[in-house]
Amino acid sequence: MRRLLITLTAVLLCSFNLNLPLTQAGQAGSTLVVAVDKDAPTVEFVVNADKVAIYQQNKEHKLLQEIPYSIPAYAEIAANELLSFEDMNFDGYMDVKIAASVGGANRYDDCWLWDKATQQFVMHEELSQLASPVFNPNIHTVRSFTHISATDSEEAVYIWANGKLLPIQKLERSYSNDEKLLIEREYRPDEHGKLQLVREQKVLPEEGMKN
Repeated sequence: MRRLLITLTAVLLCSFNLNLPLTQAGQAGSTLVVAVDKDAPTVEFVVNADKVAIYQQNKEHKLLQEIPYSIPAYAEIAANELLSFEDMNFDGYMDVKIAASVGGANRYDDCWLWDKATQQFVMHEELSQLASPVFNPNIHTVRSFTHISATDSEEAVYIWANGKLLPIQKLERSYSNDEKLLIEREYRPDEHGKLQLVREQKVLPEEGMKN
């Protein structure tokens, strides 16, 4: 099996909360400078067809971690879109997203968060199940948007609490065939944290899509 090899070098710069897509890594040997926290090691990612190897970028070139991986061969995805770096839990450390499933409407990534104690990346299952998450470092929220069909969708907003994602808003949109309207349902957590329906209304499709 032919192995795809992309070498990415992550160089430490002493700054925080940088969201930098992997736009410069197109061929073997390409490098990418990424700012991470000052007490994390400089690391180099080597992406193969069956694993991602992570090395400490020093004279010893020590292997820090290996992550089993299968490149999504069925999707049209450029080599420079396999990995991206972002502080996904807003702790000041750069984390890594690895492409897992890339479809026409939704994309899913395996989300690996930097763990200071073990000096390794740890996969976060909840985060990895969100479609195309968007991270807002200013208000520390995570937003996901899932295309279900041309008219139906689901949008949710989360916050971090003790390492877990807690939903603070969920919005469902579904098409009403009989009236040719979109039905919007909004959910908010109650005092126990369980999502409850707080609003339901019908809107014109163009208005729902605008929202």
